[in-house]
Amino acid sequence: MKKIILPVLGIIVLGILLTQVNLQEVLNQLQKARPEFLLAAAILSFVTAFVKSLKWKQIVEATGHKISNVKAFKAFSIGFALSLASPGRIGDFARALFIKDRKRGLASGLATVVIDRIIDIILLFCLAAIGLLVIAEKFQNQGFEIAILAAILLSIALSVMLFSREKARIVLKPFFRLIIPERFKGRAKSFFNEFYKALKSFAKNKEKVAKSIILGLLSWALTIAFALLIAQGVQLNADLIFIAACIPILLIVETIPISIAGIGTRDATAVFLFSFAGISPEKSISFSLLFLFFGYLILGFFGAVLSFKEKIRA
Repeated sequence: MKKIILPVLGIIVLGILLTQVNLQEVLNQLQKARPEFLLAAAILSFVTAFVKSLKWKQIVEATGHKISNVKAFKAFSIGFALSLASPGRIGDFARALFIKDRKRGLASGLATVVIDRIIDIILLFCLAAIGLLVIAEKFQNQGFEIAILAAILLSIALSVMLFSREKARIVLKPFFRLIIPERFKGRAKSFFNEFYKALKSFAKNKEKVAKSIILGLLSWALTIAFALLIAQGVQLNADLIFIAACIPILLIVETIPISIAGIGTRDATAVFLFSFAGISPEKSISFSLLFLFFGYLILGFFGAVLSFKEKIRA
């Protein structure tokens, strides 16, 4: 029941938002959007996806697997398509099927995706902290300063847990006992051990670690550039630095597993954050809808087409 209710919450949030705004004005904003910026944004979304696939490739190779640039991009695109249809983007783990090892099983491939996601999240929290700092400085809001501290502490806590197997074991043990069904506990233990084996192999390869971080930062920079193109397309009358500062926060919020593809959560956060710059809710929602379409749905459709052509076995 929870699997059905949680994703629907985001749609409900969007529905409530739409009842509070002028829908005709939202449609007008979408119709007035500048196509040259939207086209550039659509192209940039594919470039960003390719960079993200190269980042994952570094992790895959550091853990003893082999994968080509083309295959990594295909795997990323298919995983992305499946992630759009699942809360918390769980579908992204389908990437692991492309590097399944007969001897090590699926757990080894899943570990590479987890490491990739954790790097993304740590970098995103760091960027969100910088973004909150910019917003707090601009609007002198103490609430943002508290959020900055929270983002930094979460980044540190996640990093410590990631690189300390024993600390992770202590933190996860209660969840393991209470949440995971008895029949899956063996697999969970196997994955935990495989994850830290993969992490150890990855951490030893300093070159791959450095490349992963650089590519991770580049991918987030491209994502912010994509958002700025959408902002220009919908003609948001706001400082571009302010918009750029808001994007990492939007991206964190949309990963909360109460919606699919950030529907509802991203829209509500955009309305809230952009209101500080005097941007109307109608323009904020128009921005968020275009962000969804050109940033996610087009690439998701591409990944879905690839999934029908590509033969992968679980």
